[in-house]
Amino acid sequence: MTNTTKAPTWFTIVAVLAIFWNLMGVMAYLGQAFMTTEMMEALPQEQQDAYSNIPAWATAAFALSVFGGLLGSLFLALRKNIAGILLWISLISIVVNDIYNFIIIDSVSLFGMLPLIMQSIVLIVAISLILMFKKAKSSNWI
Repeated sequence: MTNTTKAPTWFTIVAVLAIFWNLMGVMAYLGQAFMTTEMMEALPQEQQDAYSNIPAWATAAFALSVFGGLLGSLFLALRKNIAGILLWISLISIVVNDIYNFIIIDSVSLFGMLPLIMQSIVLIVAISLILMFKKAKSSNWI
């Protein structure tokens, strides 16, 4: 068993905030996964086509990114080593999902700049959480 030192308060606060951040990602995923027919029909045809034709691998990447991020953040708050693996899975999945959204289907032309701005923030947060895990690991908080 490895001896760990007490993590500073800021670490716990940021880890808990990361849990809530990733819960919002899970809600976004569930909102897309369980979009009703009425919700779909309210969208412009190009957006309906985009949502109707999402390949399984892109859906899987979205799911892995949000659930990996949520579990990674939870284990980060609990100061468990598995957090690092889960956060890396989340980051890689974000990149895969972004390749689909911004290169394959050009989400900016379909949905405007908001998805690009939001995904940029998502990417920055994911990288920051990995850096935070590395800091925690090197400081013996995990």
